[in-house]
Amino acid sequence: MWIPANKVAPPGASQLPVLYFFYTRRCGTCLVVRKMLEVVMRSGGGIDIIDCPVETTQRLVQAWQITGVPCLVAARGDHAENRLYEFQSVQDVMRFIQHHRAH
Repeated sequence: MWIPANKVAPPGASQLPVLYFFYTRRCGTCLVVRKMLEVVMRSGGGIDIIDCPVETTQRLVQAWQITGVPCLVAARGDHAENRLYEFQSVQDVMRFIQHHRAH
């Protein structure tokens, strides 16, 4: 499920693993990746992703040193543990998410 960034507690409020998707609304590649993420979320496992348009989440973009979009961030607490910038396949995205959830 997509969760709007303005509807969640600030990073650091929980030590559970959380996924954040950073994008711009006018980025064609971002739209394609968003569809890939929707496929991953529909595949099951109760995957939720925080929806982070960079235009409205600049504080996180700067704090976590997001260098480009699209970007999927695996975070725990207020620490960005991993970033995914290359979205070659749905399977790659699933592996990234599964790895993050396992640790």
